[in-house]
Amino acid sequence: MAVSSDVSQFITDFADQALVLPTITLVAAWLLLAETRRALLIWIASCGVVLGGIFLLKLMLPCATGAYGLRSPSGHTASAILMSGAVLLLLAGPGRRRRTWAIGAGIAIGILVGLTRLDLGAHTVPEVIVGAAVGMSGLLLFSTADLAAPRLPSLSLIAGFCVLALLLHGTRLQAEHWIEQLSCRTTWAAPARVQAPNLSQSQLSPRSVSYRLVGTQSSPIL
Repeated sequence: MAVSSDVSQFITDFADQALVLPTITLVAAWLLLAETRRALLIWIASCGVVLGGIFLLKLMLPCATGAYGLRSPSGHTASAILMSGAVLLLLAGPGRRRRTWAIGAGIAIGILVGLTRLDLGAHTVPEVIVGAAVGMSGLLLFSTADLAAPRLPSLSLIAGFCVLALLLHGTRLQAEHWIEQLSCRTTWAAPARVQAPNLSQSQLSPRSVSYRLVGTQSSPIL
């Protein structure tokens, strides 16, 4: 299991925001130099759909009841689908069949990342599914861009990503923790800790914390 966890962590680190955000910027810069302005605007909109959608869901759900195992949709899964799918679309070039394969491959990569999140115990199955749905929405939006013959070689984009990966892979922003703390302190809900009858406080995992609506003041239940 230790080897499996190490492999899962290695894979999931490619979709951490510490690498995703610079990669999104890299793609935007490449589109600005190599493609049309419309393609760049669609990329910005696609990133807004994915990052903004995940942010809002994470902001609203952590302090809610967590019904159906859904408290924090997987941003890693959503980002992996958008990022990998977009890069593959840019490499695929024109042609409906090639673009379809690129979209499918991007979704497959995102699902792989989602499986690593499950293996690491970072998310539940519903959270990964919601993250995948958000990521696919952004990727499908970007696929509507009319990508002309680029003015720069597509491999330059891969070279840029490799440099970013060498510099940033393994760095973690812990963005999910910050969003959860922001949500619990500023919204209508606050955390309520529920202790299982036969477990000591030290045996409780972070995901054993449940939440209830309590107005604007925090009211932990011990």
